[in-house]
Amino acid sequence: TLASNLSLRVMYIYRYYLPVLLPLLGIITLYFIGLRILFDFILAFVVLMIGRRRYRGVDTNSNKRIKPDFSGKALKNGLIKGLKASLNFALRFTPLFMLVVFMLDSGISDSLALSPLLKKLDLDSLAITYITTAIFSPRAAYGIAKVMLSYNYPMRKVLGCMFLGNGLFILLNESWARILPFYSGIYPREVALRLLFLQAGLSSLYNILLAIALLKL
Repeated sequence: TLASNLSLRVMYIYRYYLPVLLPLLGIITLYFIGLRILFDFILAFVVLMIGRRRYRGVDTNSNKRIKPDFSGKALKNGLIKGLKASLNFALRFTPLFMLVVFMLDSGISDSLALSPLLKKLDLDSLAITYITTAIFSPRAAYGIAKVMLSYNYPMRKVLGCMFLGNGLFILLNESWARILPFYSGIYPREVALRLLFLQAGLSSLYNILLAIALLKL
């Protein structure tokens, strides 16, 4: 389950990151992909090493017939789905963009930026707005990252906000709305909670710590 994150990340690269995020954010997308996939590589490597030690001698010949499809047709289908994701992104971003405008105009973001914790990370109202939006939908928040770049925010600060938003989204939203119900429907409760900790806990911790490092550089 944990090792499969790497293959899922590769799928997201050509289905979403390249057709949607790269035109929107440019070179920062490549840094974002690289830092995210680094964690997936490390996690997959550790899991595979543990698996080889714990399940040494298990017959795996029955799985040799399963081959991933890297054909041109599969890539074409992935790109088509990526274009559809672009349309869905626009539909999701519009109402959240209206929320962002409201937060900026009403001063909500300014008041949040005054909190001691956020002041230590040097986050202003626009950065707070990005993170708040990302907790509900990281994809919609990427449009705010584009605005931050247009205002000449440093790349490390934009990346820091992106990773902090992703980490909080996993911790506060995705872990309870998607990951836990999925595991609970397949595994016993104790196993499901352990997988939740490993899947969501490690990922959110990596994102948040990386964000703090980027913001404090």
